[in-house]
Amino acid sequence: MRTLGFPRLDRFVGDWKSFEMVRHQYVGHAIGRKATGGRPGRVISAKALGKALRSTGLWEADTFLRRVREEFVPSLQTIRDELFRRFPGARRFVEVIYPADLDEAAERVRMEGP
Repeated sequence: MRTLGFPRLDRFVGDWKSFEMVRHQYVGHAIGRKATGGRPGRVISAKALGKALRSTGLWEADTFLRRVREEFVPSLQTIRDELFRRFPGARRFVEVIYPADLDEAAERVRMEGP
């Protein structure tokens, strides 16, 4: 993917260790075992999270999202187009088969109820 222009993620986010901290913080909220009374589990301190958000560039959300749009998305589109060119069945999988499977699974869950 790098030969097709995909940027190195560790360089894109700046501080990879901090990026992992941010990622784990959000995952931790979803799966944290110490969540009680409607409060999510706490994985890292607010001070550590704030520092990690700043060192990855995520704190400045508009700037970060602009970079994603300008630097990241075009490379993903190039890779997607090249994969579709090399593997014609991939387009059908992405555009038809996988969405149909998602719809079917969602419908099954809806029918089974809570």
